[in-house]
Amino acid sequence: MFNTEYPALGDDVLVAKEMAERLGGKTLSDLLHALWRGDCQTCGSSLISGPISVYAEIMLVMGHVSLHHPTCQVPLWNDGDGGGVIFCRPSLGDHVTYLHTSMIVDGIPIVLLNVSLEMASLSLDHDDKWYVSNVPLFRDYHKMFPGGPIPMPPLQPAVGISLEVSEDAIDIRSPQTWRIRPGAQVIDAVRRNGGLLLAISSMYHGQHMTPHVVNKVLQHPERTALGWISLRATPAPGAPAAEYAIYRNRHFTVAGLVLARNRRVDMAGEEAKEWGKGRAREFDELPAPSFIDHPVAYDDELSRWFMDAISLGMYVVVPAADGWRLIKSYSRFGERLPDTELSEWAGRVMQRKSHHRMAAVEWVAGPSSNAGEIMLSHVLPSDS
Repeated sequence: MFNTEYPALGDDVLVAKEMAERLGGKTLSDLLHALWRGDCQTCGSSLISGPISVYAEIMLVMGHVSLHHPTCQVPLWNDGDGGGVIFCRPSLGDHVTYLHTSMIVDGIPIVLLNVSLEMASLSLDHDDKWYVSNVPLFRDYHKMFPGGPIPMPPLQPAVGISLEVSEDAIDIRSPQTWRIRPGAQVIDAVRRNGGLLLAISSMYHGQHMTPHVVNKVLQHPERTALGWISLRATPAPGAPAAEYAIYRNRHFTVAGLVLARNRRVDMAGEEAKEWGKGRAREFDELPAPSFIDHPVAYDDELSRWFMDAISLGMYVVVPAADGWRLIKSYSRFGERLPDTELSEWAGRVMQRKSHHRMAAVEWVAGPSSNAGEIMLSHVLPSDS
C-alpha cells in the first residue's frame, strides 16, 4: 500500500500495491483522474477531507473501483487470486453521487452528466491490459460519439438511453435513472427539440467549472461521450402503478423495482433467467448482448442473478406463489436480513434510488412461496 496524489482527489490516496502493479502507471493515473471526492461507498458519509482508500472489485474481464474511508474499507485489489472476485460488497454503489449541469447552445439543450464521482469501471482489452472504461462503455454500447466542438452536426440517437420530462424535472435512464432539475428554459427547449444532447464525462465535478472549462470537457475526445437522446412519451393517465419489492430467503435479501411478472409457476430457474434477460433488455432498452451471469451471485435452487455489462446493474428473477418476478436490484445483501432491520433498510434504499418521489414507503406482504418471502410497495405514475 502506498500514498499518492492526484488533482482530483488531493493527497493521502491509499492504493494497494497489487492494484498499482496490475494496472501500470498510465492506467492507474487515468483511473485516479476519473474519480472524485464524494461519499464513502461503505458508510455513505462525506469524503471531503482526509485519506481515501481505493477498492477494486474485479470480475474476470471487468470490474469497478470505488472510494472509501480507510477505516471502512482497506485498499484492495479483490479478484479472488485471479479467478474472479471472492466477496461482493453488498452496499457497493448504494452511495454513488452523480453531478450535472445544463445549458442551451444555439437553441439546443445540452446536459453534461458525470454518472459517478466515487466509482469507475475497468475492462480488459484484447491484449489483456486494463483500461478505464466508464466513457468507452457508453460510446460502444450506446453508440455515442467522442466529445467534440459544440454546436456539432446532428447525431444519430443514442441506443438504450431514454428521456422523460415532467413539469420541473428530466429523467435520463440507462438503465439506472438520473433525475435532474435544469430549470424551465431547458425543459422548454427539450420539448421544442424533442430531446437533448447528452454529454457523459468523468471530467465534470461541479467545482469551479467556468463556461470555458465546461466547453473543454464537452470537447474532450477520450473522456466525454456525446449522444442525442429523444424525448419519450409519458405514461397515459390510468397507467398501472410501479411495483417495488423486497425479497429475502436464506441466501440473500434484495430490494428493487419489479420490471416484469410471469405467471408460470412451473418454470425452472434457468428458463426464468432467460425470460428475465429478455424483459430487462426490453424495459431498460439495452443493446444486445449486454448481460453476463454474475460470477459471485447469490443463486439458490430457484432464484437467478445476472448483470448488465454496461452499467454493472444487477437483476434477479425470484419465485413467488403467483409465478415469477424480475427485480432490478437497488441494493442487496448476501444474507437474510432480520425483521427489525428489513423495512427501514429497504425504505432508505427506495428513497435514495427510486425515480419516483417516495417520502414514505409502506410495505405489504406479497405472494410468498416456500423458496422465499416477498413484500411489495406500489407507487402511481402521478407520484413520479
